[in-house]
Order: sequence, then C-alpha cells, then structure tokens
Amino acid sequence: MPRLTTPPDLPEGVARAIEIIGNRVRARIVRELAVAGPRTAPEIAQAINARREIVYQHLVTLEAAALVVADEPAGRRHGRTVRWSVQADQVLLLTEEFARYLAGK
Repeated sequence: MPRLTTPPDLPEGVARAIEIIGNRVRARIVRELAVAGPRTAPEIAQAINARREIVYQHLVTLEAAALVVADEPAGRRHGRTVRWSVQADQVLLLTEEFARYLAGK
C-alpha cells in the first residue's frame, strides 16, 4: 500500500482544513451543531451514534481550532453540563480556501 504524502504545493490553509475537518466524526459533529444548534456532548453522541468520550475528544480538537465554542471555560467544566455551539463563520473561513483549491482556483 502506498504511503500517504503531502504534496509540496499544498497550501497551509488547505492542509489545516483537511487535518481538522477531514475526520468524519468531526465533520458530523460540526454539521450536527450547525443544523440542530447548541448541544451537550451526550446529545451530540446520540445524534451521530458515537460514544460520548470520543465526541468529547473531538469537541476539544474543534474548540482548539476555534470551530466550536463551549458555554463553560475549559477549567470550569468538571461536573457541569456543557453546551457546545458551532462557530459558523470560522467553519466557512476554514473551508473556503479548501473549496477553492479543490475547484482549481
């Protein structure tokens, strides 16, 4: 099986989009939040048929990329119900360069 390589002319924004949104679970989480609105990790997990722990790990990655935001800061979440929201403007910014690249523009 061939080894995965990164094309030398791949723009940084495109590589970042692939790294962050190229994961199926993360893409489903972003879409769920965009369509359904703010949700807790268990609600998201149920909606996309995934384990809550996995969803939470992906939410943290998406938060670090500024694609989602929680209603509680990271240091104050333990024992609290945290609702996550999508940052649609950030999602569009991340994906626009990727779309242009794929379209050859």
